[in-house]
Amino acid sequence: MAVPARHSGFTIIEIILVTALVAIASAAVVLSLPPRDAANQDLLETLRVRLTNAQALSLRRAETIGFQISDLGGRFVRLDESYQWAVLVHPLLTELEWPEGVSVALQSPEQFALIAPDYPDPDTDPAPYTPHFYTQPGGVWSSRFALGLHTDTGSHWLRLDDAAELVLDRDG
Repeated sequence: MAVPARHSGFTIIEIILVTALVAIASAAVVLSLPPRDAANQDLLETLRVRLTNAQALSLRRAETIGFQISDLGGRFVRLDESYQWAVLVHPLLTELEWPEGVSVALQSPEQFALIAPDYPDPDTDPAPYTPHFYTQPGGVWSSRFALGLHTDTGSHWLRLDDAAELVLDRDG
């Protein structure tokens, strides 16, 4: 008696079904990922909270606290007793790092700020910790400013508005 031949392999229907399931699963994963811009907005929200904390700390300690920016990130500094800027060490005001692929811009009516590729070298720069803006002991900011994080998909801004409130904006 002849044994029927066994066919090996998959039918076209099985291949189409598996391909469709993989495509649906891939689409679900991609759609569940947060947009890249959301990370920038979250970072600026974190900075907004820390700047508000710096303002409160400045008021409580009666000292001037500033924020220094580079292409790498930003850090808080304070004006010490000898009227020199020094890095501020405080658990609520830690250094921030900008995400990869983000460019930074700072706008201020009083000055055009160039963002350095790195923080100044304390061994060679006479004022390595000079901030781009600061809050005075009364809790008042030195100037109006807007700090922007830019990617190829848009820009997010943290700005000090006319009412001296820190607000987030998006454009692009």
